[in-house]
Amino acid sequence: MRDLRNLCLYAVLGLFVTLPSFLTASEPVKIPWNSNRQEFGASISAKGNLYFYSNRNGKNTDLFVSMRVKGEFQSPEALAALNSPYDDQNPFIFPEENAIIFSSNRDGAREFRTASGIAVSRDLYFSKKVNGRWGRPERMPDTINSDMMEENPFLHGRRLYFVRYPFGKPEQARIYYSEAQEEEWSEAKQLFDFQAITPGVFGDRFYFSRKLNGYYQIVSVPLTDIDSIDQKQIRPEPGLDPGSDEAAYATSNDLTIIVFARRSKAGDYDLFEMRRDPWEDQEAFSLTNILFKRSESTILPESDEILDRLASYLARSRVRLQITGHTDKTGDPVANIQLSHDRANAVKQALIRRGIEAKRMETAGKGQSEPVDPAANEEAYAKNRRTEFKVLRD
Repeated sequence: MRDLRNLCLYAVLGLFVTLPSFLTASEPVKIPWNSNRQEFGASISAKGNLYFYSNRNGKNTDLFVSMRVKGEFQSPEALAALNSPYDDQNPFIFPEENAIIFSSNRDGAREFRTASGIAVSRDLYFSKKVNGRWGRPERMPDTINSDMMEENPFLHGRRLYFVRYPFGKPEQARIYYSEAQEEEWSEAKQLFDFQAITPGVFGDRFYFSRKLNGYYQIVSVPLTDIDSIDQKQIRPEPGLDPGSDEAAYATSNDLTIIVFARRSKAGDYDLFEMRRDPWEDQEAFSLTNILFKRSESTILPESDEILDRLASYLARSRVRLQITGHTDKTGDPVANIQLSHDRANAVKQALIRRGIEAKRMETAGKGQSEPVDPAANEEAYAKNRRTEFKVLRD
């Protein structure tokens, strides 16, 4: 139970950031390794790795992970330590990939009697990774699980959102939530009084999928309004297809990568990717995914994708940039000033190598003097190790 309480703290410590509502995204592109079976239930870690489920290996559904390397999702690998001989679905991965919640009808899930015999519900399970190994999944308490089907978990702050519906009746799916209290989870409550699936919180909006005009459509509402929702506030997510079933919307930690599921003409779901660049409509933006060697100004290869995209934007926009480096508060403050200058200049040189004129860029370094998160933990340090950009217009 302690682990089930502590998992909430990851979300409380600032792991969810605000997504400006005016940002635009590219056209959706199907991820190349989709199979002719089901791919669904996207969840993306802080490292950009994609967790989902599929029946691509057989009759039952399993949990998979696709690692993101140089901006591309790699061939999926089954999470063998978590999968069972039954259906394992709908993973919610914690940002640091050290815990997971998912849905399963494995041995230990609640059984109940129906008119045609004994049935097994689909319950929510929790597992924690210790020393690089996944622990034995634990069934979450009965204040969350029931005789019905529990699916689509998403933890935000102390609130766990999920979907519940009667066995064999997905058309009655509703979103529920349970609050983490001192020693237990509260009794689950229904959130909306209409059919809805795949809840998720990204930035300052609450996303889910609901039936509109005969299709599941991904929509969102302001997070502050979900406990007393006015259906007029529901906004279809721009850039998606109102004539296809779509669900399972997820974004990366830096909010530049979007993944969602869309039903194909054959009837299975595939995973699609979109990119949302923070510089398209902003005068200032900050990037934490330009990565450097520890205590050095050498840019790591994992940064190539974001630098390529930034250079492409600069080539077509012709704006000038001020590039400012920031460090975390570990190490010597004087040395960190120089390190932040060196890192800003390294970014400038990387853009010059990509064809951007040197005179269009200015650099500065602030060291550890302007943290965005004053906490003394690795999550705060990661946010403070950043490169900030300001658009300079003539």
